[in-house]
Amino acid sequence: MTEARQMAWDISNTAKEEDSPPLLKIENLKTYFFAEEGVIKAVDGVDLTIHSGEVLGLVGESGCGKSVTSLSILRLVDSPGQIVEGSIEFDGISLLDLSEAEMVKIRGNRISMIFQQPQASLDPIYKIGDQLVEALRVSGGISKAEAGRRAVRLLEMVGIPDPERRISSYPHEMSGGMAQRVMIAMALARGPDLIIADEPTTALDVTIQAQILDLLRNLRAEMDTAILLVTHDLGVVAETAERVAVMYAGHIVEEADVATLFAQPRHPYTQGLIRSIPVLGQVKSELDVIPGAVPNPVNLPPGCKFAPRCQSRVDYGLTVCTEIMPELRPVGDGLTVRCWLYHDSEQHEAPLAESRAPIEPLARGSAVAQIEAAPQEWIELRPRESMEAAMVDEEPALLRVEGLTKHFPVRGGLLRRVQAFVQAVDDVSFEIKAGETLGLVGESGCGKTTVGRTILRLIEPTAGAVYFEGKNIFEFDQQQLKRLRRHMQIIFQDPYSSLNSRMPVGENIAEGLLIHGMRNAKEREQIVVDLLRRVGLEAHHARRFPHEFSGGQRQRIGIARALALRPKFILCDEPVSALDVSIQSHVLNLLNELQEEFNLTYLFIAHDLSVVEHISDRVAVMYLGKIVELASRDQLYANPLHPYTQALLSAIPLPDPAVQRQRQRIILEGGVPSPLNPPAGCRFHTRCPYAFDKCTTQPPFNEYEPGHWAACWLLE
Repeated sequence: MTEARQMAWDISNTAKEEDSPPLLKIENLKTYFFAEEGVIKAVDGVDLTIHSGEVLGLVGESGCGKSVTSLSILRLVDSPGQIVEGSIEFDGISLLDLSEAEMVKIRGNRISMIFQQPQASLDPIYKIGDQLVEALRVSGGISKAEAGRRAVRLLEMVGIPDPERRISSYPHEMSGGMAQRVMIAMALARGPDLIIADEPTTALDVTIQAQILDLLRNLRAEMDTAILLVTHDLGVVAETAERVAVMYAGHIVEEADVATLFAQPRHPYTQGLIRSIPVLGQVKSELDVIPGAVPNPVNLPPGCKFAPRCQSRVDYGLTVCTEIMPELRPVGDGLTVRCWLYHDSEQHEAPLAESRAPIEPLARGSAVAQIEAAPQEWIELRPRESMEAAMVDEEPALLRVEGLTKHFPVRGGLLRRVQAFVQAVDDVSFEIKAGETLGLVGESGCGKTTVGRTILRLIEPTAGAVYFEGKNIFEFDQQQLKRLRRHMQIIFQDPYSSLNSRMPVGENIAEGLLIHGMRNAKEREQIVVDLLRRVGLEAHHARRFPHEFSGGQRQRIGIARALALRPKFILCDEPVSALDVSIQSHVLNLLNELQEEFNLTYLFIAHDLSVVEHISDRVAVMYLGKIVELASRDQLYANPLHPYTQALLSAIPLPDPAVQRQRQRIILEGGVPSPLNPPAGCRFHTRCPYAFDKCTTQPPFNEYEPGHWAACWLLE
């Protein structure tokens, strides 16, 4: 642990003075949207406090009201939204009583915001430096030259290499991690007292996420800036926050210090969120999930809003949960919870009140600690039942990739001549047997998606061969390729953009059947109904349009569409990366069930190794167009050989604050180099903490134990 990081944690563990006033105090905040379908109660009576230098995590599934709460603080809620009740006090100032002109002086100067999508927040037609200078000069009192010098210092502070050159870059010339660092620099430009970070790491790779979290933690330690961290990633909260507020359907349902919340969560919703997290070293045949979905805010259920999804309500036979909304009340020192399990009412006695039932630690927290503390050779992973059958040497591969290469030409000049090549994929080889799942992991920009789309011939290759059932599909003509599509399908990362928004869901699912002339109209309708039910939806959903579904439901629709032609192979391209943890577990369980039922073969592309561990039989690790390690799941997670694999594994946040603080992390500096001009030799050597002179030559891809391949000079 670095000295700066230790300092940050020492600060975070210092108890706040009881008599010190909070920097931000929110009481009974209600923000409603007055839409045609009714009143949407996005935030319905929220109370929060944040002290100077404190990090408060605000967590919950999408649609719970987290982002609307953060926008309400800055009074950035657009029409038809309106703050209808409550108070927001910042450093003794009532923000809701300020004029718009006075509020403008607060924004950026005293309170700033880091948005979820940096590329969408930065102006694409202005250089990074111009946008930083504008942020610095908006209040006046500083020359353009001085603002330029400060902009360079800000970029240096947030860890952007060569800031004098980067300040002249446009947003599209920066990676996602670099763009997010620019947004953090912009948020810090005028030294705010409070930063609202709205899902600042959601779309980032685990290595870049680790860099951003380290940056926020160190900046908080140096500048004593308070942070409201809005996220659905509980691993990020465990690593960064010191207090946590859990939000559900517009209400805070639990609030506690981070150690207590993860060790002894009270509310059934909090328990469900924590149990849903895929954890390294805990491979299950089926991941835990929270049944159902966040209720429609236009038509909220009576009583506790979580009651329709709560198993504890059923276990304890609590009818009061569906009748009366519980209040947020203390159940211990610094811990509050909104649940009838812990509070008496006129109708019942709380079965888990402290006087009647002591709170037991959540089993998952101790399991994480045991796994992290044990030497690697002690970790025992449960093999998947299908793995032995899938890895029989005599069984031929369903899909075999040999020397796959894809270079994209870069054209320029008046005649649009080729000036360079983007080396997206370079000499990639692997095979997948029938019924097997190969996980393909790596950071954004390493070529994973290009590999997948080239295999399906959505992109034409530069060189190499792909054999499906023994036939080289790169030699197929258009008619042969059309017939092949029936057996090879894809599940996209963004299900909404891949569905036709003008067609009902049923027509989207049946489109492939129609294109291939399969079955009559009545049979296609029945197939659609059967598929919808198989993926956990209902027959009537076939008549609805894609925009009427949640993200998790849309992904289920995408899976149903991929299954319609009864394929043998499915490319899963980041299918859960944008989903909440509970919905993510639903989808992973569904993919496993469908694989067993239909003997499907998956190429599962992802950047989260904790997710890949729960679905893969074997794992290939890719960096800048090349595979650097390939092994069975058990081999790779118990004994990663390549330094890049080790860095990816160490960067994954664990849902246990005590363990997370004691971990030895490998923080990679910078981003993936440009594939336009990749480094000579081992392409990872420019970021590798163990690099030496020989690494400037290409290492061989050798087998170091049966089935475990890697390319690294450290192993020779």
